This record gives sequence, C-alpha cells and structure tokens, in this order.
Amino acid sequence: MSPSASYKPGDTALILGATEGMSSFVSSLLKDPASLHAISTISIENPDRTGETGDEEEARLGRPQEEFDADMAEFSRSLIALLDAIHQGGKLKAFKWTGETLGAKTRRPVEFWPALWKHANTLEKLELDFCVREVENFIPPSTPIPLLTTLRLDVGSAHGDNGSTLNPLLAACPAVKNLTLSLPTCDLEGCRIQKLDWAWTYPALTTLSLSVFSEPFAPVTAFLARHPGIATLTWGADTDWNETTEADALPSTILPNLTALNVNSRPSGLDALLSEEAGRNITHFRDAYFGPSAEIFKIAAALRCLELQPHCRSWRPEDPLDSDDSDEPEDPGERAPGRLAALLPKLPELQELAVEFDTGAAFYRWGPENAFQNAPAMDARDLESVIEILPAESKLRVLRVVDDRAEELGVGEVDFRGVPVGLEYIKWEGKRRVLYKLEREEGGVRLVECQEGLRVVGTEEKGGWTEGRVLVF
Repeated sequence: MSPSASYKPGDTALILGATEGMSSFVSSLLKDPASLHAISTISIENPDRTGETGDEEEARLGRPQEEFDADMAEFSRSLIALLDAIHQGGKLKAFKWTGETLGAKTRRPVEFWPALWKHANTLEKLELDFCVREVENFIPPSTPIPLLTTLRLDVGSAHGDNGSTLNPLLAACPAVKNLTLSLPTCDLEGCRIQKLDWAWTYPALTTLSLSVFSEPFAPVTAFLARHPGIATLTWGADTDWNETTEADALPSTILPNLTALNVNSRPSGLDALLSEEAGRNITHFRDAYFGPSAEIFKIAAALRCLELQPHCRSWRPEDPLDSDDSDEPEDPGERAPGRLAALLPKLPELQELAVEFDTGAAFYRWGPENAFQNAPAMDARDLESVIEILPAESKLRVLRVVDDRAEELGVGEVDFRGVPVGLEYIKWEGKRRVLYKLEREEGGVRLVECQEGLRVVGTEEKGGWTEGRVLVF
C-alpha cells in the first residue's frame, strides 16, 4: 500500500494517509529531485478506512503498544528524510499533521520537530493535532516563522498538561491572520492545560477560533483586547462566571470590528459578545445549538446571514420508535421548524439562511428496525420543509441546506408551491455543492444550476465556516 493514493510526480501537494510503505515511497521520491523540490505542501491526514469491518478496526487498534511506537518511529524517520531533502532545494509553504495517523496511541519522536523547523522561513500555513501527553515533549522553534499567516493547533487532549512549550511557537508567528486554538474545555482544575501565558500578539489577526476553559479568564480577555482587528470569531471559550473578577469580564469595548460569530455550544460569555451596549455589527451568525433564540434578537437589526444546525429529531416529524415514554404530545412550536418560523419575521434585514442537518453527527434509534443508526441523509423533503416556513414577504434572497451525506438534488422532486417571491437562490450542500438560481415562468418555478458563485472566497476563508456563504455583505 502506498501512503499517498493521489500523488503523481511533479505535484505540488503531497497528501499522506497511511503509514504502510512510507519508507519505500520516500526512497523512490528522493531519487527524483525535480519532483521532490516541486512539493510545497505536505498534509498527513486520517487514512481512508472505507470498508473496514468492525473486527478489522478492533484488530488494528488492539495491537501491542510496541507495534504502534515502532510504526511511528519508522514513519517519522522517512518523513524527516523527506523534510530534509525538500529543505535542500525546495520551499515548503504548508504543513499539516492532523487526525489519528496511528490511532492516537503514540507520539511523534522529538527528532521530528527540528526537521520541521528547518522550514520556518518559508512556512505560510501550519496545522498540528497533538496526542495525549505529547505537548509536554514538544520542541518549539528557536527562530521566528515570519511568513506564517494560518496557524491551527488542536491540543484538546492536553488535560492537566504543562502547555508552556507552546508559548514560544505562538510567539514566533508575528504575521498570523487566521488562528485556531482548540484547548481543553473541561472545567475541573486538574483537566485544564497549564502555563499558557496568552502574551502573544498578532497585529494582522482577523480570524480566530478559540475553545478553552480558563480560570482566571483575565489573560484571555486581555488577549482579545489586544486584537481589535478580529472580524470572524468561533467562540468556545468559557470560565466560571460566578467566580470572575472585573478583569475577567468581557468589556463592551473589545472586538469592535466583529462581523461574523460562530458558536458551537452555549458558553456563558455569549451574552457579553452579543450585548446591545457593545453595538457590534454582527451580520453573520452561526448557531450550532439553536435552542431558545433570545440572544439572536440582540443582533436582529444587523443580521444578514443566519446559519442553524438543529438536531434531525428536532426538525423532522417525530418517529414513533424514537419517542420517549411521555404520553403528552409535543408542542409543534417547540420543535425546530416552529421556533425558526417564529424567529424569521423578527429578522428584518436577513438575506441568507442556512439549515444544517448533519445526519452523520450522531447515532440514535430511527426507522422500523428500531436500531441505533444514522438518520436518513437529507433529501428533497427536507428542503421542502424549510421552504414551507419561510415568510411570504421578507428580504431573504438565498436558502442553503447542508448535509455532507446527501446525494444530488433531483430538481424535479421539489414542490415549489409557496416559495417566497423574493427568494432568488437555493444552494444544495451535499456530497456535491450546487448553487441554483430560481427562475419563474408561467406561474411556476424551476432551478437552473449556476456555474459560478456570487462572490470570490478569499484564501484565508477557504475551509472556514464562512466559506459556504453565497452573498457579499
């Protein structure tokens, strides 16, 4: 098996998805200097295990620890040789090592880090996931990484770890524009990452994704205050707000340029971010929780784009086999469609709406077999169910429906009776993303596939949560 299923000589991007055959693959590549020096991106990701049975997975993950360590050592030796060779005559601009290359049961050898930092002068994008206890043995760069504009660190497994080794790395990247920090969110003192100093400053920072439980919270607040240019924020930071001091509080003066906010949970600090006193011009709001919508009303006047991710069971008609033991019928107004139908008329400037079904996110009892399984993938009926609750008159121009498990939309299957007159586009984001324009003729509506989007997605936005937006605000 080759560690790279897609690489061809001369490609600028090398994607590695398996450890098997790494040594022979690299040995062959080292004999082709022209192809070797053309590589500017290395990405190590989860291997494709489609078709792997449960028994095969159990056997793979149940191997002795010594085998995992030996595999990682061999893989890393080959990777170090590759990095050294590229350094001799090439220019590595992007490096990514994420996922569970070996099942998250082993760590990278310390020799790997100096080999990576040889490319500090050319790196523009760096993405790293850390295994359990790995951060304490991490070797940071000893020189700046002057061109790095995108930095993503997932250290969510570093419960109780000494994170001081990360401080030099975070301080070595003065040009960062896009920063992702996924840190432990456990509120128990022994589970939090230790000794992060939060003293780093990035004058060009515009996009931040932050997950952490920090107590005290003052260092996080001070970090945010030093970065007034943040325009796009994914917020997962929390603390014990009952124990906070004045220094911990999020003042209304921070984040004055925030326009796009994504929340994946309900951290208590959300009220401060959406405070009317702050007057932040938040035009794009993504809510992966979609519970009571009181917070959204605070930004209703400015909101142009709203993205919601209701649970399938809260959106679709209840499956009798998936109900609880209560004999009381559920109030339709409490289900997601009812809540959204009540909310939309109160968002007078809304122009774009996205509903994310994400049927692959959880297993639960569904269907006649009464077995734990994924919900059926999104189909035309889900699109119709959203269209049904749209206000007849509003400024809404774009509707997006999202589920990466969905097949292509059969446009002839959709009933467009009652579609609002002002709706211009529907974007179907399944296995294939397609933007359709609604054309009205002879009293009917038909979908016409658009060959190009309505806006150019910037480099810094690609892969981010705002990438799918259709309109320019």
